[in-house]
Amino acid sequence: MSQLLKVVCCLFTGVLFFTGCRSSKIKTYDGPAPERTQSEVLSLIKKNSINYNFYTAKIGGDVDTDDFEISVNINLWLKRDNYIFTTFKKLNIEAARSYITKDSIYIINRLQRYYQAEKLGSIWKMINLQMPLWQMQDLIVGNQIVPFEDDILTFGREGNDYKLAFLYDNNEAFYTIDGYTGLVKEVKMVSQNYGEVTAIYDDFRSTNGVKRPYKNTLIVKSPDINAKVVLNIKEIVWNKDTNIHFTIPTRYERVRL
Repeated sequence: MSQLLKVVCCLFTGVLFFTGCRSSKIKTYDGPAPERTQSEVLSLIKKNSINYNFYTAKIGGDVDTDDFEISVNINLWLKRDNYIFTTFKKLNIEAARSYITKDSIYIINRLQRYYQAEKLGSIWKMINLQMPLWQMQDLIVGNQIVPFEDDILTFGREGNDYKLAFLYDNNEAFYTIDGYTGLVKEVKMVSQNYGEVTAIYDDFRSTNGVKRPYKNTLIVKSPDINAKVVLNIKEIVWNKDTNIHFTIPTRYERVRL
């Protein structure tokens, strides 16, 4: 696997599990968290979802793997149920861009003038998880998966947090949920075969009527990728149509996985 593809895959996974904002901080609490039922906790997770058509974000990203370390600036554009378009800049120079549709992913290396065009499933295969475009977009903007009660494996309280485990598309998902607010503080997705992704959310703040973390630390473990990604939000814009038109530059060579 090329180094560029690893970088994009790590950041793509990191962005997928990341949501953020810059606004007023959420208050802290004294005393024990209230007792909550399973249904109440699921309702609180769903309540923190938002309806949207377009989403734009500027993010700072740091990637640390067994092979390399890199810091980049990420610009992200999303159109609901249509595309995810991302550019990656190093020292204000665009190094790469990616374009994700319902079934494909395109990665363009601007420095070495080549591109990769693959089925979206080939990227997910690297971490042995599968997810449709709409679900990927929901996780990017912070609409966490709300499981059906029949898919829930365990639910219980641990200190002032609640722990929820459930099945999702042949994978196991584990949530750590703040007992005061009902916000998801940590998500772990574990493949039944191999591979796992853990996202740890910090510094929640309010944006557009919902609450999002300002910082996300992501850990990816699989046979192909072992990485730590730290993402910091800089700016979010909701529901502004940026009219993205993606094209592959002429004379760029195609490189296969």
